[in-house]
Amino acid sequence: MKIIGIANPVSGRRGKRDLLDDIQACAARRGAEFAWRWSSSAGDAARLAAQSDGADVIVVAGGDGTINDVVNGLKGRGTPLVVVPLGTENIIAKEFGFPATADAVIRRALEGRPLTIDAGSVNARRFMIVVGVGFDAEVVHRLAEVRKGHISHATYLGPLLSTFARHEFPRLVVEVDGVRVFEARGLALVGNLSRYSMGLRILNRASPEDGLLDVCALPCDSRGRLLLHALDIARGRHTERSGEGVVYAQGACIRIDSPDVAPVEVDGEPAGVLPIECRVRPRDVRLLVEERDSAVLARWNGRGDCVPC
Repeated sequence: MKIIGIANPVSGRRGKRDLLDDIQACAARRGAEFAWRWSSSAGDAARLAAQSDGADVIVVAGGDGTINDVVNGLKGRGTPLVVVPLGTENIIAKEFGFPATADAVIRRALEGRPLTIDAGSVNARRFMIVVGVGFDAEVVHRLAEVRKGHISHATYLGPLLSTFARHEFPRLVVEVDGVRVFEARGLALVGNLSRYSMGLRILNRASPEDGLLDVCALPCDSRGRLLLHALDIARGRHTERSGEGVVYAQGACIRIDSPDVAPVEVDGEPAGVLPIECRVRPRDVRLLVEERDSAVLARWNGRGDCVPC
């Protein structure tokens, strides 16, 4: 078996080189051909993935942004992925139970069960987790301006406080499958997974296997209301606030526009400003999971069933 590893040298965790060396050594002991390829700049993992013809499995070592790049480089080609969680949030790794030890990574690569899930696209670029508009996107943009090398949750504190003090909530217009569902100042998230930063589940009905994208739009025009939304989200009660203007909807195509300059983030990376058009890409990405991960996947019961290849 031929395994290609794609690694991001500036993902969140330090001291990872020993782990990556151990992964390569474990592959050799199991008789697999394995080689690391290192991304040299932002977005370079997409180029490496595009040049991975002939690989039976790709091991992606990095954060959620690195996984996003690899998925965009593959363009739906179907090469199965195993994730080594080395980023700050590692949302995909947590959602699908990817391991962080060398033996477990190679066991997953050689013995894992294929699982095909949906992706989304925003203005033709694929995403795996979320597209954020407004407040969270401005935090991501501010972080990108000051980021130097490895980051941690503490690195977000300065950009978060700065955004909280200065953010002007944009006027948003949200359409789902051609129907206008929201028009107000606020923030919005479109995604394919329920898990979000810090373990929050804003898109709490989302399933990566239902052929739909989820959107949550929160009306907000003040810092006080933002804090109330944050409290509701932490309690899992925000989707109960439809009478207060909160919109939660699902669809195959979600458009968001604004007369204001409104920042956008995609899978935790800055992605310009509105307008955007998000579309679902059904069964676009293949992951390798373990049978016992069914306990994790059971969270999707009622929102989408586990669909093996």
